[in-house]
Amino acid sequence: MKREKIDEILKSKEDKEGIIKKLDLKEKSEEIIEELHQYNLESLEEINLENNGLSDLDIFRMSKSKWKNLRILNLSENRVSDTGCTELSSLEKLR
Repeated sequence: MKREKIDEILKSKEDKEGIIKKLDLKEKSEEIIEELHQYNLESLEEINLENNGLSDLDIFRMSKSKWKNLRILNLSENRVSDTGCTELSSLEKLR
């Protein structure tokens, strides 16, 4: 079920070439966010994960993502501590 939900969300965000550059997942299910890192979203430039109850563990999962073109990552209104922020700042793709 989770996989189908994610596929549906991502399909709706694709442009004519099948590329996703901006993804708004504000207030989406935490289960969806947990699985998101498994998708090939290398073209992603901006992602909004505001108000999803994300924790440091979720940040560590996201650190496996291949978001090499990411310029904007909105994590406001989540439960990310200094540890999670440190993990994010250490990611080469986010520098």
